[in-house]
Amino acid sequence: MNIKCPVRIMHGLEDTEISFTQTLELCQSIATKDVDLIIRKNGPHQLDQPHDIEIFLNTLDRMLKDHPVES
Repeated sequence: MNIKCPVRIMHGLEDTEISFTQTLELCQSIATKDVDLIIRKNGPHQLDQPHDIEIFLNTLDRMLKDHPVES
């Protein structure tokens, strides 16, 4: 994939809809070197528990600080 921007992916190992190996393949297929994969060992597909949401929000906050939107 010709994606050149930073990418952050969260995946729960208890996800029964998308396998962990598919997520790894996705990470490897993205052109940018700035890819982080966050694994939640006991996370389901939705990753909707408070701690999962906190990680998502912290990751988003860090991305916005590191890569501010230019107007």
